[in-house]
Amino acid sequence: MTVYKIKGKYQDQPWEDIDEFDTEAEAISMLGEYRMAYGPG
Repeated sequence: MTVYKIKGKYQDQPWEDIDEFDTEAEAISMLGEYRMAYGPG
C-alpha cells in the first residue's frame, strides 16, 4: 500500500510529516490547500 505524505519544515529544523493520504489525487488537492494557507514553502 502506497501512502502519500506532505512534508514540511521550519527554518533550522528537521523535515516532518505534516499529513498523509491514501490517494495521490487527495494528496495533491490538499497540498494546494496547505500552500494557500501557509505559502508555497
